Amino acid sequence: MHVAPGESAPQGRGGADADRAGGVLHHLLDGPDGKRWYFYHTAGREPFDLGTQRIHVLESAGTDPMGPYTFKADLLDPAQDNTWELDPGILRLNGKLYLLGTFYNGSQPMFIRPLSNPWTASGTRRVLSTPTYSWETVGGAVNEGAEVLQRGGKTFIVYSASHCSTPDYKLGMLTYNGGDPLSSSSWGESPNPVFQRSDANGVYGPGNNGFFKSPDGTEAWMVYHANDSAGCGCDMNRSARAQKITWNADGTPDFGTPVALGVPLPAPSGESP
Repeated sequence: MHVAPGESAPQGRGGADADRAGGVLHHLLDGPDGKRWYFYHTAGREPFDLGTQRIHVLESAGTDPMGPYTFKADLLDPAQDNTWELDPGILRLNGKLYLLGTFYNGSQPMFIRPLSNPWTASGTRRVLSTPTYSWETVGGAVNEGAEVLQRGGKTFIVYSASHCSTPDYKLGMLTYNGGDPLSSSSWGESPNPVFQRSDANGVYGPGNNGFFKSPDGTEAWMVYHANDSAGCGCDMNRSARAQKITWNADGTPDFGTPVALGVPLPAPSGESP
């Protein structure tokens, strides 16, 4: 889910004249007045100024995900508010809450930061993964768009790698192996991409994914965006797509191959005709 540039900005660090992108609506979390929906997004100053992009959070008035929403907080790093941060995600693990994102330190690694509640940082960011594999550095060294997938007691973080302007934008995966989630040593990185371009199917640059369950809760599905041409880049030519996830015998997800546009897929289980 994204907040498009040109919509009204919340009154926070972004201000009334803000450029916004990279929003994520997280499931119900405990707030001061009970459970609420929290919408995490990136905002910065206009005219476009990447250096001012930071993560912010809105809170719903009740339990309706459609809102209304009000500005809750600027979710800034308490010790390292010295660079842009993008692509917020939320991890709930072992009873604790963490913010995931990406920032710039010469390359574009992913970070993890502890939260004391859905809108307050309780510590500074820690590097979670750094783009070092050759498949993570096409057009630029990038790890971004962290999304959490949990099943059967296992926790995975699926992220986008390489630069979105290339047809080699793709997905990688971290697996939680136990220990302190703030330590990169607690996570194992898959040595190969888990989802990538399919020239045979005419799908290029698949990435920036999210997950949802089928209406009856029996299936896991992935949404992502991709291009139908290798030269489209990361602009309005991208289209949103969805397909079902399957599971390997060891409990890891199998994302398969990007399906070509126009190929009929069975609807998510339990969906009304």
